[in-house]
Amino acid sequence: MLPVVREDAWERYNQSAPRKIEVKVASPTDLSVLDGDGRAVGEAFSAMGDAYNAPQITVEISMGHSPGHLGRRITGAVRELLSRSARDQIQLEKLKVYNPDYPLGIDFLSELLIFHEELNLHDRDPDVNFATKRDYLRRVMYGRA
Repeated sequence: MLPVVREDAWERYNQSAPRKIEVKVASPTDLSVLDGDGRAVGEAFSAMGDAYNAPQITVEISMGHSPGHLGRRITGAVRELLSRSARDQIQLEKLKVYNPDYPLGIDFLSELLIFHEELNLHDRDPDVNFATKRDYLRRVMYGRA
């Protein structure tokens, strides 16, 4: 399951192919959970975490001054990182992607869809409060009451 990234963030991402990605992970020693297009990133983070005992590692993958863009599999890696982070299988601290249309980058961790609503909770009835909170979460997460 992917966390819900705002649709406009994916639209900006898809406008042109990425030229650079920055990823920061805390506790990087066991990222073997990453697979598919994210496997290479996971193995690199794990190897560096094991070798250097670093509590955080930041990696930048970039085209530099070379023309073109990163390979198509980078999109799969972005999705895999977001998915594993949502399941608390990795501690993703930064995930920022740069493309020619957005040279300042698209920060996927700040582009998550956030719901905010003030709920009327009962002063002294935890069962009513529980039901109110449960119904709210069902509504925003699954689109139903």
